[in-house]
Amino acid sequence: MAARRRCSIATIVLLAATMARAHDVALLRPTQYLLDHPTAAGEVHEYLQTARDLLATVGVRHHTVEESALVTGSVPPREFLICAYNPDMPREVGRALEAFLGRGGSALLCYFCPEPFRQRLGLGELVYTPAGEQGRFRYLSARPSAVPGMPELVRQDSWNAYVPATLDP
Repeated sequence: MAARRRCSIATIVLLAATMARAHDVALLRPTQYLLDHPTAAGEVHEYLQTARDLLATVGVRHHTVEESALVTGSVPPREFLICAYNPDMPREVGRALEAFLGRGGSALLCYFCPEPFRQRLGLGELVYTPAGEQGRFRYLSARPSAVPGMPELVRQDSWNAYVPATLDP
């Protein structure tokens, strides 16, 4: 399982590294999630540490911030915010993230996209969709124009997704 997780984090980090070349990266620690789910602490910390290790490997300056730093507005918009382990988000943090983006910040959200951002992106309602027996979301493949070093194919057995309920052309 750790190898699959590292592979998916590698893809996230390579994408973020491309977008964040002119910025430092701030990894958001899901503070409230850790308080609500103490048994997930090991997995959360392993996931964030793997992201840190990969960012360091590709030479991207980074640091970890607590949700409280986002809420107080102390994460500058010049930083590229990565919400790498984000299965849910407290409303207060979501509002702070929206304010961060409104000040010109950029972010990569993984796992969960709060309501205000769905509207902003034109996504509407999202439906939780497990991979199930059909193997949906099992493979991610890179395009020829992908970042150098991006894996051609990422296989992930534990992939689930929130997908738009409807897709307008």
